[in-house]
Amino acid sequence: MATQVCGDTNKHKTKLLQGQCKAAITRCVTFLDKKSDPSVFELTNRRKAVEEAFARYNRLADEAILQGQEVLDGEEEFEERYYEALSRIDALLDRCSSASPLGFASAVDVSTPLFETTRLPPIEIQSFDGNNVCAYKPFIELFMELIGKNFKLSNVQKLYYLKGYLKGEALNLVNNLPLINQSYHDAIALLNRRYDTKGLMIKTHISTILDLPSITRGTAQAIRSLVSQISQQMSALRSYDEPVDSWDSILVCIVMKKLDSLTVRLFSAEQDFCSMPSMESLLSFLERRAISLEASSACDTSRTERASMSFHISTCNTKPNPKCNNAKSTMIPCLLCRDSCHKLYKCPTFLSMKLSERLSHVNNYNLYDSQEYSSPEDV
Repeated sequence: MATQVCGDTNKHKTKLLQGQCKAAITRCVTFLDKKSDPSVFELTNRRKAVEEAFARYNRLADEAILQGQEVLDGEEEFEERYYEALSRIDALLDRCSSASPLGFASAVDVSTPLFETTRLPPIEIQSFDGNNVCAYKPFIELFMELIGKNFKLSNVQKLYYLKGYLKGEALNLVNNLPLINQSYHDAIALLNRRYDTKGLMIKTHISTILDLPSITRGTAQAIRSLVSQISQQMSALRSYDEPVDSWDSILVCIVMKKLDSLTVRLFSAEQDFCSMPSMESLLSFLERRAISLEASSACDTSRTERASMSFHISTCNTKPNPKCNNAKSTMIPCLLCRDSCHKLYKCPTFLSMKLSERLSHVNNYNLYDSQEYSSPEDV
């Protein structure tokens, strides 16, 4: 009698738990009926909940059979509702996939109204050839977000896409792997083992800082470019847990060697030399220096334009000198002062000379024998 009561209790408990699983499927169907345009994020969560409910229902049914209980009614109906809900979700995901600029369902949360109403440009994954190991981490993380975490793609498809984005040495590393599911994980492992090496990454970023070209002319563009490159390398080193913030003394000395002499003098003039300046203060100074150079350059450009316009106006308003219009006097300037507006015999300098000095100049220039001055009157 007690055994029968215990069996009835277990059967009732199993029925209640399976009822919860059926309710989860019903809630999903109701959601799909009411929601006309669900987001990818919502559909993904609903699909996961439906699969978990179906798996739990089957697990409870297996346990009931093992305990000698009878199969509950409605199992076939529940299975039909499950596959119907799953088919509707997959159809909606396929529709979202075809409308997506990426060409497949993204794992990103796009449930916000902005994402639903705005068509974003496609995200392009830059190919990786293995020459620059620092480019591997950005490449593989972007690939994993857009393709690796896409549940709609099989491992074979992911491997196909992965090979399509690889070139050169990186492609040769995985190119001979067969297109099977297991090869995808093998390819990721091979790439990580070859290129995701922390020590090599750190060494490469430090070498990049040391090999930065020096600034020969301290322009705003050159200073901003140097600041940008150093900041990027420091940020990359921090991502590998390197204590970059404690390297100020070394980094300041390295960066100072890259600057032009005037910028170095201006920065040194602001220091009291009681302590070593920090990297943050140096980069802040370089930013201010670039801003001041841009401002002064803009003022110089404006001043030059105004001067050019003023010269143009004054030139247009100047009346021509009628004394300079004579073609012959224009062609033959005064041989003594080189003024084209008068001849030698009208030159104030020539007229102020003594007669002997004038004759000496005339004889020195051989004016009587020249074709331009054929007679003393022409002089």
